[in-house]
Amino acid sequence: MSIHYPVYCSCIICHAEMTTSNLANHNYNLHQHIYPKLKRSRGKCKQCEQLIFSSFVKSFCDSSCAALYNNAMRPAGHPSRIQNNQSRSTKAIRSSLQNKTKRDAASLKFTKVSQCKSCSKWFPGRRKTCSTECLITHLTTIANARPKHFRPANRINIVYNGVKLGSEYELTVCKSLDANNISWNVPSWFTYPDLNGKFHKYYPDLYLPEYDIYLDPKNDYLINNPNPYHGYCDLDKIKWAENFNNITVIVLSKDNLDWQSIKSILSARQASNLYSLSRTDF
Repeated sequence: MSIHYPVYCSCIICHAEMTTSNLANHNYNLHQHIYPKLKRSRGKCKQCEQLIFSSFVKSFCDSSCAALYNNAMRPAGHPSRIQNNQSRSTKAIRSSLQNKTKRDAASLKFTKVSQCKSCSKWFPGRRKTCSTECLITHLTTIANARPKHFRPANRINIVYNGVKLGSEYELTVCKSLDANNISWNVPSWFTYPDLNGKFHKYYPDLYLPEYDIYLDPKNDYLINNPNPYHGYCDLDKIKWAENFNNITVIVLSKDNLDWQSIKSILSARQASNLYSLSRTDF
């Protein structure tokens, strides 16, 4: 059981409430005729100057007065306190150096090694890659492996039958394809070089596996004007991607978002390709 000081009590004679340290003084001053054999005074308290009644010599009436007196005699910055602080500081530094020596000794026995996520080379340390170049390659691989709907960042988020789409045009096309039982999915990206030989990524919107064609619905502005992000027309970008990857991409305007219009464009495109092949035979 913990005791919280000061402890209070009451006199059994007059029932006055006081601390246990003042009970002897109270009895001596008020009830001396009842207690003729009370402990005699041993002087005054150095702090509060009250009489001390005890069977042995005491300098203070209780521990509170002793603490107040000693703190006043040894204020902050006193040489005795500074000496103790310096001693504790020296001991803490010595302990820290000993622990560091133990850690260094343990590190000499075992060395943590890791395998680079990019080049698979083993190297000492806990990092994922062995160099900055491998880190850039590793992060690029992770970014390229993401599904299409994560890139580019400015695409809106439309969920249709559990598939994320990038525009209302795509949603209209998908609904028309489903109404005509045409299978479709969201493809991955393709690389293509621009006129300066710099490679970029092209993201077709939809892919029809039964016909092996890609669909790219676009608004009239992007069809007729240069893309402000790239600086060239999207039609040129799609043409470069088609030639570089040997794929077929049909660009759809706002008037060609239904399956009948897509089918007509596909038939015209196939007929044009057959005519071009027949011309090259001569």
